[in-house]
Amino acid sequence: MWIREWCCTIVELPRGRVLLRNLVYDLEERRIPQTLYRSLIDHVGERFHAELSAESAVDLVDGFRNAASPERTCRGQGGPDAPESCSRVIDEASCFFYNFRPEHYGVPAEDEPPAWFFREVARRPLESAGVRGDMNTGRGYVWVTPREHLEALGEPAADRARSSLGLDHLRSGMRLLALHYPEGQPWGVQHGPPTAIEGGANAVFRSTAADDGWGRAVDLATLEDGLPELTHEPIPFTDAFELEVLGPVRHAERPSPETLADATAPMSDEWLEHAIVKLIEHAGSAVDDRSR
Repeated sequence: MWIREWCCTIVELPRGRVLLRNLVYDLEERRIPQTLYRSLIDHVGERFHAELSAESAVDLVDGFRNAASPERTCRGQGGPDAPESCSRVIDEASCFFYNFRPEHYGVPAEDEPPAWFFREVARRPLESAGVRGDMNTGRGYVWVTPREHLEALGEPAADRARSSLGLDHLRSGMRLLALHYPEGQPWGVQHGPPTAIEGGANAVFRSTAADDGWGRAVDLATLEDGLPELTHEPIPFTDAFELEVLGPVRHAERPSPETLADATAPMSDEWLEHAIVKLIEHAGSAVDDRSR
């Protein structure tokens, strides 16, 4: 059966071990709707074959997520508690490029904003004529955390936010912002705790079912649970948002994929067999015995 072969292939990589652990966890905790999981199995099964490399086999899940179908993301089950406000952490360059109109502020439309730009913008409420676009990541969903949890981290704010939210892609020297959501957002659109669908083949992601219905990021410093996290569909970025400057990243620790996998998905023959059986059990009629 191809699922067994696929599992044995992807666990050759640390991020494949983590992905398999997250899929099994989501199934056992009923975090992924059964219809969505079977669509994923169909997608992987149609593309996997024995000659495929471990890298390509793992990336099939990301291919499913990225297939431009909004019905495939932000479907994590759990009924998360709604805090007074949510926040998104983002680097200044990305926010400047996607969400601001440089001409409104009299600055050049370049890849990087001037060092002073966001310090000045944050001094007063945002102006509708100066903002644009959506809260988005280019993948059709956004990651957020409760504002109160973010604000409780203390200083240095950028380093603590990066570590506590597992943002290992943010490098030393990058300047970070917190975008604080208007009251009532993003509860008007599809949202849910992140699952293996959103986390994909990323060793720093760990599916978690907390009592409050939120997921939990992986803290880069401790490898324990970090801040609560949630994904939601894109919403317009408007002047109702608040902007807070967190400052530059000073300490950009980045645990190796092997270290992350050992913390999240310790490997054993018994664990692998359990994972294979669980995936086959939930796949049901989506799986057949044809040779691959």
